[in-house]
Order: sequence, then structure tokens, then C-alpha cells
Amino acid sequence: MKLVTRDNLERWAETNFSKGDLPYLISRLVRATTPASTLSDFPSGSASFVGGWDGVVTCEEKYCLCSKRNFII
Repeated sequence: MKLVTRDNLERWAETNFSKGDLPYLISRLVRATTPASTLSDFPSGSASFVGGWDGVVTCEEKYCLCSKRNFII
């Protein structure tokens, strides 16, 4: 059983709603896959339409998915 298909993602990506929610989903993914001490800041909703970096991740310990440093996305 597929919960989400490629077509579902393509249709969602074409909506304005997706542009505000993708940063939120990325933030949730970062939080779910890194240590609890990891800090992340991904503006979402209407704040995602402001220019500049999409997000910042600060990981204070070496982890399999990120090294010990800041990431600017």
C-alpha cells in the first residue's frame, strides 16, 4: 500500500500551500533524525517567502547524518 505516490507529490508541489509547508516538513525531518541537542530554524508559512537562506541547522555533536558544525540550507 502506497500512502503517497509520485503523482500526489507532484500535484502538491505545484500548490502555493507547499511552498510554505516544505520548510516545516524539512525541519521535522531534521529533528527526527538528529540528536535532541541539534538546533534548527526553518521559517515556514508566510515567512518562507522572505528572501535569504531557507534554514539553519546547528549540530553540536558528530552524528551519522551531519557533522559537528552549522549547516545553512
